Amino acid sequence: MRSIARRIIALAIVIATAPALAQTYPTRPVTIVVGYPPGASSDLLARTVGDPLSAMLGQPVVVDNRSGAGGNVGAAYVARAPGDGYTLMVGTDAMLTSNVYLYKNTPFDPVRDFAPITNAGANIICLAVSTALPVNSVAELIAYARANPGKLSFGSSGTASPHHLAGELLRLKANIDILHVPYKG
Repeated sequence: MRSIARRIIALAIVIATAPALAQTYPTRPVTIVVGYPPGASSDLLARTVGDPLSAMLGQPVVVDNRSGAGGNVGAAYVARAPGDGYTLMVGTDAMLTSNVYLYKNTPFDPVRDFAPITNAGANIICLAVSTALPVNSVAELIAYARANPGKLSFGSSGTASPHHLAGELLRLKANIDILHVPYKG
């Protein structure tokens, strides 16, 4: 009797999974959404991965830049897309962690709306200065900024970006007067 029950269960599993096994993926182009403008590091990553992924899948892979609101525009688009594997996203640390705290209305839930596939890179934040500035260390930079309040500025990839937050943290912790200059990506 047990042998018959096992066979019936095995047959039921095979029958239930047969349609899934018959489906092929992908049957049309796959889109990788980047929440930042062309040229951003996440855009470079998507374009670097896109060609080999296209060759592997046998379908075109299209990079779709949907920039705005620190990546929220692109992430919201992906969150609303069908969960069929045809719309992928290069998710960044800002989009998936800090934006929910920095923006009044984030149109997605980073935990509920996305399923991580792989970790493809890391966000590196570095501090660099012009060689014309008479400093050779972070301590000298802080001393120079304190001696010249309001004369230094720092650029970032945009307001509320990790780069902006790092600059503001330096400003607060070092008690220096520096100006944030946001760029559009």
